Amino acid sequence: MTDPYPQEPDGPHFPGDAPDRLDALLDRELKGLARETFPTDRLSFVLTTARRDARRDAWSRFVAWLRAMPAADLRPAFAMAALTVITVTAALWGHPGRNRPPVDPAVAEALDQVRWTLGFLSGVSERTGASVRDDILAPHVVQPLQDAATLVFQEPATLN
Repeated sequence: MTDPYPQEPDGPHFPGDAPDRLDALLDRELKGLARETFPTDRLSFVLTTARRDARRDAWSRFVAWLRAMPAADLRPAFAMAALTVITVTAALWGHPGRNRPPVDPAVAEALDQVRWTLGFLSGVSERTGASVRDDILAPHVVQPLQDAATLVFQEPATLN
């Protein structure tokens, strides 16, 4: 009777080397089989589908793992890691406004005029809002309401 696991030329195998012996046996047995060819158009479709399914399965497994995790476990650590990744990414790529291309002087002057106009309008509307509040709302709306509320809360017995 022949040994199904013959000794390899590099030396004896011990019981702990079962995976090595199995690999050698599979190599010897599979060498005699004919290889099947697969059409390349079907192969690309199968590979694309397998990659998409693997990504979807990996994401769903990750989400299920996160949902199964108790709140007190590692969620704060993951949140901190995400914040660290965002911060490091922002630091490495920098602020997008820092690397602006040079601007035409006429465009820069027009932008300065627009900024000055918006600042002027902001100041005008701030002063207008303050004057409406102080000159119209305070004496004609707020004061009468305060007087009425004071009258109601000071003399509740005279309302009967």
